[in-house]
Amino acid sequence: MIGQAELRIRLTTIVIAIAFASRTGQSKHPSGSSAEASGKRVAWTTSRIVGTPEPPLPYVAQSVFQKLQFERPLDEDEQPVASSKVVQKKPKKKTDRGR
Repeated sequence: MIGQAELRIRLTTIVIAIAFASRTGQSKHPSGSSAEASGKRVAWTTSRIVGTPEPPLPYVAQSVFQKLQFERPLDEDEQPVASSKVVQKKPKKKTDRGR
């Protein structure tokens, strides 16, 4: 159970952190008003990135286990210790249980 003194300290810390975060998030436009309020876009002039990114490699999906099929698969994960894979399936609906 948290005592009243500890609760006050925690709440004070949270309030100070929120106040600090809200103050540091405010950027001022050079004219003194915020850039959002003036409707002007502030140019990014400090970027050192040159050129364009390389295009992604052409990956192609292939079916490895063609005879293995899952109903409602959700996730697949590899288990490195056992050198096997685990597939999570969505459970059947209540209406599907009688089939």
